[in-house]
Amino acid sequence: MKVLVTGTSGMLGSAVLNELKRFNLFYDIVDAGPSSERDLTNIQLTKDFVEAEKPDVIIHLAALTSLKKCKDNPDKAKTLHTDVTKILSKSCRRMIYVSTDSVFDGCSEVPYNENSDTNPLNTYANTKLTGEAAARRNNDNSLVIRTNIFGRKPGMLADWALQSNKDNKKINGYVNIKFNPLYVGDLAVAIRKLIDHNMTGTINIAGDMCLSKYEFLKLLYKQFSMDAEMIRPITYNDTNEDIKRPKYTCLQTGIFEDEFGHSFSLSGGLSKLFDEYEET
Repeated sequence: MKVLVTGTSGMLGSAVLNELKRFNLFYDIVDAGPSSERDLTNIQLTKDFVEAEKPDVIIHLAALTSLKKCKDNPDKAKTLHTDVTKILSKSCRRMIYVSTDSVFDGCSEVPYNENSDTNPLNTYANTKLTGEAAARRNNDNSLVIRTNIFGRKPGMLADWALQSNKDNKKINGYVNIKFNPLYVGDLAVAIRKLIDHNMTGTINIAGDMCLSKYEFLKLLYKQFSMDAEMIRPITYNDTNEDIKRPKYTCLQTGIFEDEFGHSFSLSGGLSKLFDEYEET
């Protein structure tokens, strides 16, 4: 089975690539490469590439994740998240598209399920949502995954917090922004399992704890034996912000858990992250 993975220079893409390589007897892996080598937003080049490779499965992970870059370059965000998704979905037997928990507006007080009403607040989330529709509309065997991941990548929440502590800098932790984060390696395992699965439509895959960013950072520091007093609890207020963000994006994960018989532990994910740092 030939599997094409996009976005392999990113945190999730590299994790998925490593996970699939553990099972290389089953998968012929095609790496779309970093954007410096192959610009997926060049529509014709993307069409030519997939026509030449003829993948059975495409895992579309390439994304413009910076909210500011999406706001400043909405056409590029739409091309990568929506137009490219349409092309890829038409070019394979099985399409897996990783979206975001940010497709919701955060006004709920209970975790969102797969059928909850969406209402994206920014360009990133809006183009990811239209990408979801493109995947479903153009491939009957497509699966959309909504999630929120953490892992080891410079500039991302966990790595930024750990580096700040090493630099003896205090950081802010938002007490009113809640999510259920998932370790990137756990999502990679889930994606690998879903390649050969008959599940279609939309699935939530997230960690087993709905908690604030402040609470998450405290658990992170505890795992790494760091002083949690270096985290200041503050309230996020976006009144004067150009880019709006949802304050509550916790996801219900019962469908995945019922199908596969397990959940993904946040404490287990933090332990794996710790091991990842220890190895280097």
